[in-house]
Amino acid sequence: MLYSAALAPTFYHLWINLGSGNSNFFYAITLVYTLGMIIALADTIWVALRLEYDGGKNPRLSQI
Repeated sequence: MLYSAALAPTFYHLWINLGSGNSNFFYAITLVYTLGMIIALADTIWVALRLEYDGGKNPRLSQI
């Protein structure tokens, strides 16, 4: 997520404002962003399922 937050504006500026970039750069950074969002969503769902399965009885998971 940090890579896409830093590189997306840079690639957009190169592509649109300066005309020296390529649309493939911007497309690639959107793929990186999407991958980060999928990983974050999967992690969130995994935590919710673990908390539901354990019922909050695992002391390590109840600190979340």
